[in-house]
Order: sequence, then C-alpha cells, then structure tokens
Amino acid sequence: MSLPSLIAGVVMLASAYAAVAMKPTHHMAQLQPIQLQSVIPEKIGEWTLDKTPAIDQINPEVQAKINRIYSQLVQRTYVNSLGHRIMLSIAYGGDQSDALRVHRPEVCYGSQGFQVSQQTLAMFQHGDAKVPIRRLVAAMGNRIEPITYWMTVGEKVALTGWQHKLAQLSYGVDRVIPDGMVFRVSTVGLDVETSYRNQENFLAQLYKSLPSTERNRIFGA
Repeated sequence: MSLPSLIAGVVMLASAYAAVAMKPTHHMAQLQPIQLQSVIPEKIGEWTLDKTPAIDQINPEVQAKINRIYSQLVQRTYVNSLGHRIMLSIAYGGDQSDALRVHRPEVCYGSQGFQVSQQTLAMFQHGDAKVPIRRLVAAMGNRIEPITYWMTVGEKVALTGWQHKLAQLSYGVDRVIPDGMVFRVSTVGLDVETSYRNQENFLAQLYKSLPSTERNRIFGA
C-alpha cells in the first residue's frame, strides 16, 4: 500500500471514530428534568388562573401532530382584575434533534386557517434579562390574536433555524441532546398595543415568580 493511501485510510478511520465518539448520548431531559405543570404558578402577580372551560378548539390533525412532537403541554388562560385575559401555551419536547424540532406558531396558526401578519422581532427586558422574542398577529374573521413567543434549545433562546442548529451543536460538543420548548402568550379581544403591553406585564410577573433554575430553562440563561 502506498503512503498516500495509508494516510487517507488512517484519516478516514479517525474521522469515523470521531463521529461516533462525539455523537450526543446524554439527554438534558433526564439530566435536568422539569415538570412545567407544577413549575408554572396558578397565580402570577395580578394574573390568576381562569378555570372556566375553554371554548376554542384546535384542529384535531394539528393537535395530533403536537402530541406526537411534544412530551409536555401547558395550556392555560389567566385573567386580571380588569377582566383582560392572557392565553399561555408551552409545548415542551425532551429531544430537540432534527427529527423533533419545535413547531413555530406562525406555521401552526397558518395550518388552521389563520392569516398571519405583522411579524416582528423584539426584545423582552426585565431587570438584567434580555430575551429575543417574535411578535405576530393571527386573524380569522372577527378574531384578532396578537402573539408573543420564543423558542428554546436547552437554556438558549433560538428564533431562527440557524440559531436552533448552532445551539444544538454547542450542546453536542458536550455530548448532550438538549430539550426545548415553544413558549407563547396571546390575547383576544383587545387592540394590538394593549395586548402586547399586557403580555409584557404577564411575562415580567412570571419571570419574577420563578426560581433561577426554572427561569433559565424557560427564558434562557
């Protein structure tokens, strides 16, 4: 065997070994488990859990897909003393590999027949926290629903596909398969500016109410 062929063979074997050795094997969901139903309080500042039955129905096909992708779902409505309501939805997946990537709200709403518009990037700030967020408005008939959301991969906020992939790779260096979630709040029946103002107030109260460990998983570290 010639020297160049021998070197090429050694390089190929080394690459194959490195690919196996660096393959993520530890699940964050098992290393740092989180139970969102118990973590999220029923009272968040001036906002209390509204226990009246929800009347909105999600498309069964969409619901089936969500159930297949995510291992935990928190879907609640909170109300304040003015009667304003905030709808909270957290979809959590224990494996944020390419096969189980989080499902974007603009896609989810669009698949249910909503017209999605006014998509903007913004920043939620509270104290030292700065969380990149995406805002959009979903409309169907007379229903206008301003939405604020973000996505996490482990303890990293990822709004775009390349941010999502970069976060995956950064955990992969430590051979960790990260979990992830889509965190969404929305409002119906109020103008867009009031809706976003209420949503920021709700998020600030939630941020203050959470212990630091759970806060980092939800808002990003």
